[in-house]
Amino acid sequence: MKVLSLFDGMSVGYQALKNIWCKIDKYYASEIDKYAIQIAKKNHPDIIHIWDVSKIKWENYKNVDIIIGWSPCQNLSFAWKRKWLVTKENIEILSLSQYLELKEGLFEFQWQSYLFWEYMRLLNEIKPKYFFLENVKMSKKWKGVFSETIWFQPMLINSSLFTAQNRERLYWVWELQEDWTYKQVKIQQPEDKWILFETIYSKWTESNVSDKYIEYAKTAKFKSDRPVILPKDKANTLLTWSKKLYKYNNIYRKLTPEEMEILQGLPVWYTEWVSNTQRSKMLWNWWTLPVIEYILENIK
Repeated sequence: MKVLSLFDGMSVGYQALKNIWCKIDKYYASEIDKYAIQIAKKNHPDIIHIWDVSKIKWENYKNVDIIIGWSPCQNLSFAWKRKWLVTKENIEILSLSQYLELKEGLFEFQWQSYLFWEYMRLLNEIKPKYFFLENVKMSKKWKGVFSETIWFQPMLINSSLFTAQNRERLYWVWELQEDWTYKQVKIQQPEDKWILFETIYSKWTESNVSDKYIEYAKTAKFKSDRPVILPKDKANTLLTWSKKLYKYNNIYRKLTPEEMEILQGLPVWYTEWVSNTQRSKMLWNWWTLPVIEYILENIK
């Protein structure tokens, strides 16, 4: 299998393919975040990094079997100040043809969510056998724009079905037909594994938490508006990782990066080669591993 991963991050897609025993002949990873690339290389040294998605020429990847990826979501998410897909002149970009005309006209684009159109550019040019795209829950208008562009409606899957984290995301998953059109890959809603936060705590005991986290818990004055995770809860999305606290035996503390890895279904220490700040940023920004395994297993 030849894979083109757009906005690859720390190569969770590669890890998912390995976990479901897919033979990977080549894995092309488009990513510009230096910390994410560092993690990806440490875990998967055979990845071929190709950098900026907007500079990719489709002719070099016309034989890939599948395109996977997400596109930057900050300007679409309800959790952020929604700025939508716009140019610096605040022109809304509502179709691929419009985007290509604006790009040809040397318009500058605002924020990063407009890069969805680069995903669609490459999808239309390469026409792989399969593709899937992930993004956040968004307004009815922009969900409609995405779905009209991709031809069908997405499927919503909550990471809480696989882990102890609530994380609702939209997934578009399609298969190329003989007439060069795509049809939706039918995927059933996964069953809930009923994993609660106390399950993570049983895996990652207090003895594994570094001294600095314990000292922080003892001395910090926490704001009353911070969300608190109790053992029998599921955590909210890791987007709010910097404010999230865990309560156990009347001690409050922040989540460790290792606990965040478990919340994303990743192997513990997957992100260990960069600072805790960068680890946390990557962990809330990219995929929940078992969800991606589930989708790829259905394609397989």
